[in-house]
Amino acid sequence: MMRHAAVVMAALLVASAAYARDFTLVEDGQPRAVVTLGEDPTDVEVLARDELLRYVEMASGATLPAEGELPGTVELVVREAETFRIGLDVTPARVKITGSSPMALLMGTYRFLQDHVGCRWYVPGEMGEVVPHSDTITVPAGTKSLRPDWDVRTFFLRGEEGYWWALRNGINGWFDQEFLESLGSGVGDDLVWKQPGLGGFHAFFRILPPEKYRDEHPEYYALSGGRRVGGGIHSGQICTTNEEVLNIIARGAREYFEADPNARFYSVAPNDGYNWCTCADCMALEERLGGPRYWMSGDRMILSDRQVQFGNEIARRALGDLPGRELIIFAYVNHAPPPQNIHPIDGVTVWLCHYMPACYAHTISDPDCPRNAEFFEYVKGWAQWADRMGYYAYTNKSMWGGLPRPVVRPMMHDIRTLYDLGWRRYVAQSNARGFGQGGSLYWMTARLLWNVDADIDALLDDYFANMYGPAAEEMAAYFATLERAMLQPTVHFTASPFGEGPEVFSREEIVAARTHLEAALAEAGDDRIRERIEARRSSLEYGTVKLRYGWAMQQFRETGDRQVLEEAVEAARAIAEQGGRIGRRFQAELSSLEMLADTGLMLRGMSKPVEIGGRTAWNSDETGPGDNAAGWMTIEVPRADHSRPHILELTVWGKSAGFTPVIATEGGGVGYAQGGVWTPLERVEGSIPDDEQWHTVRWRVEPQQFDPEITGAEIGFGGADSQIWITDPKFYPVEE
Repeated sequence: MMRHAAVVMAALLVASAAYARDFTLVEDGQPRAVVTLGEDPTDVEVLARDELLRYVEMASGATLPAEGELPGTVELVVREAETFRIGLDVTPARVKITGSSPMALLMGTYRFLQDHVGCRWYVPGEMGEVVPHSDTITVPAGTKSLRPDWDVRTFFLRGEEGYWWALRNGINGWFDQEFLESLGSGVGDDLVWKQPGLGGFHAFFRILPPEKYRDEHPEYYALSGGRRVGGGIHSGQICTTNEEVLNIIARGAREYFEADPNARFYSVAPNDGYNWCTCADCMALEERLGGPRYWMSGDRMILSDRQVQFGNEIARRALGDLPGRELIIFAYVNHAPPPQNIHPIDGVTVWLCHYMPACYAHTISDPDCPRNAEFFEYVKGWAQWADRMGYYAYTNKSMWGGLPRPVVRPMMHDIRTLYDLGWRRYVAQSNARGFGQGGSLYWMTARLLWNVDADIDALLDDYFANMYGPAAEEMAAYFATLERAMLQPTVHFTASPFGEGPEVFSREEIVAARTHLEAALAEAGDDRIRERIEARRSSLEYGTVKLRYGWAMQQFRETGDRQVLEEAVEAARAIAEQGGRIGRRFQAELSSLEMLADTGLMLRGMSKPVEIGGRTAWNSDETGPGDNAAGWMTIEVPRADHSRPHILELTVWGKSAGFTPVIATEGGGVGYAQGGVWTPLERVEGSIPDDEQWHTVRWRVEPQQFDPEITGAEIGFGGADSQIWITDPKFYPVEE
């Protein structure tokens, strides 16, 4: 049964014979209706008319006139209402498209073009546009009134193609203000736009820029590990109890809203990462809020109560006489658990991020997925404030590493689950451009945000038929092959295309998927369909290189086969040549593989090789020592006999800070934040005096410390802005 808050539709069942006939818009390529606007239309209303005329002409070749004597009339009407709504009223002689505002009328016109002309905008740009040809266009008689189920339906849009794609699919944010101004009069407050300077919501680094304040006011920034952090997007937070900080941020929020009466949201969300303040005032606040509590059995404090307290305080100072304005804060990483002793007040919107713990292969409500089962407890805890909650979905995820991403069904299921719990605000972390990887995901998200009860299978059939024509069956089979691999109950994917990816997709499954793509290319009816298939094939091959590396390393760990190691080297070289962030990382990976060939060990998360003390060495911070950014290095032992004790031997430069290596004991090598257990190793020989010399240090690994999920061992050290230099690592069994 249709949910009450979903599409409201009432068919007019009139006995008159006149209502038994359809309205004819175009017949045999000739216009059969004029298109009219109300008096003194806004620019957006004129745009709605022009878009209707343009797409009808593209579909049929007929130019609908704005005046003249024709049998039918299409009326575009703004009928103001308190809630956003679009409507369609059709008789044999007249079509009336209505909107509660000019922008609602524009979206209602696009919906008419989708439902009755067959237009589709699956992804931004020409590749995603489908306008089927028809010499005759008719519209069934009847009436319907539609309003979207979700109030805030947003992507992180980019460029005009992205903005037009969003409008045509009923997405209402985030828009660049310059684009909205280009639409002219009538935009109103139905759309939400980006806060200047923010690609996402992380905001501390923008609203309290360290280049402006840090030199004179280091106390504005978090005290972490005994020092004030850098305050950049990835280098720590601010002090949220500092009175001057609170006043600066509140003043900035108020000035932003006063400067633009249509602005609705202003982000005061933290920077990306951790390093929260541990000054006396912040820790005293933790005590008053019932803390400290710790996250996922690790040593990171849960900061949810403190973050909500901060958002509330900014709201009290900034929003008192500005109704309808909202501040955005995050529920993310160690502030994702719901608060225990405080709640967000009016004007504070909390966006819950499905990040950690998380599995993107399964639904958030899947009780058999341990990562999502824990995250779903967060969802249910925050749901008590669902009226002021937003959901931050990783519709695109850089950590997926370019692997195929057949996650349509679980993400659509999540939209329904959240809706049932009261959520009405949704942001997709995506610019909707990753067609080769995402396929139908963006368009499907837009449709479900309008109607959570939409038939997912029917929408997928629509997508494949319109995008691929005669190749639809093979392309559907390609998607189904990858989807079956993804939806297995025993595989999970969080963040590792090289570790988890090979567990999700086997060599055989990728070969089968590629076979369907080749068959689809053979059946493609025209160049545009061929271009779309080629985009999917290119994306598959891009991701398969990562899988080849993962498969080879997995096999090498199991067998020690040197020929398989060569395959891993070849794949790593290909990844490095792809460029980008992962490509740059794999420049170092090639060096690691060469070390593996020489020593049987791999270093990960390391800096580039450096010359120090007459030797080639690596620092434990891949971002670079001394840059105030986090770093964590691991030594990976591909194979080890878990029944015997071993020695980890490192040659360490004397400037290295004191550290204790830890070995992954449970969790397959995942981090503390994801529930991994790491056990400190006992030092049995050597020390690291601060005398700028090389020192050999040995630690002992006991058999019970090995993780049974790992064929060898994974040993970690470093973290934060580490200053640890090592060379010549060794790992060998103890002869007893």
